[in-house]
Amino acid sequence: IGKRFLENLPPPVFELARVGCTRREIAGVLGISVDTLERHLRKTSAAKKSAAGNAYAEGRATLRLAIRRKQIRVALDDSDPGQSRMLIFLGRALLGQCPYSPPKVIVRTEADALEVFRRLVPDLDVTALQKL
Repeated sequence: IGKRFLENLPPPVFELARVGCTRREIAGVLGISVDTLERHLRKTSAAKKSAAGNAYAEGRATLRLAIRRKQIRVALDDSDPGQSRMLIFLGRALLGQCPYSPPKVIVRTEADALEVFRRLVPDLDVTALQKL
């Protein structure tokens, strides 16, 4: 691989990362091995990331930002319900958004525990639990 080719690596890396290509796909498009791409993404000079590494990070950040913007647009205008499923999937896959996070309950005393059970299961006989 020529030096000139490697100097021109950042623009295509940015564009491919921006549309969600994996590192394997980027390497395939550029005609280089994944190891070569990885090496150039990691390369450091003067304690800074390489230009290709910065381009990859910026491309992925641009993609995540575009997904978040689209999620907001769809949330505010729900005229096309089909888009929302894809945005939910992309949010989970690329943005780390999870469907549910359970509430955290801190129980310090037995009375607190009984109160939690009383709220979770209203028809539960708490007196039977107290006898345990």
